[in-house]
Amino acid sequence: MSDYAATRFVSLDDLAKGPMRATIVEVTMGDFDKPVATLSNGYKTDLNRSVMRELVEAYGDGDGTNFVGKEIELYLGEVKPKGKPPTPAKAIRTISPPVSAAVAAASAAAAKSEPKPQPKGSGMDDDIPF
Repeated sequence: MSDYAATRFVSLDDLAKGPMRATIVEVTMGDFDKPVATLSNGYKTDLNRSVMRELVEAYGDGDGTNFVGKEIELYLGEVKPKGKPPTPAKAIRTISPPVSAAVAAASAAAAKSEPKPQPKGSGMDDDIPF
């Protein structure tokens, strides 16, 4: 019956009850070309810029597989836009130890060297009818 249940994303209301600790089990591209992490507790969370900044700083850049198996804590933080009052926002603490700078650099280099797959129908894969 769980196939019929809606996907549950971590909300600000969830975090208002207290921090949430979980392990990242998968990172995929969600709607609007934003990465989404599936957590060990069954929840999902979008990885916004500030969350991604923390993850990349701790575990290196890459395709997201370097975040899998890492324990994180989501909590209710604040965003302070210029000239506006602070607003609640999702924030993250990395719990798993950070990787060394050498490992992070190797991860970033590997991610950049892998060729990006071309979408089908890009206009360059048609047969020429001569």
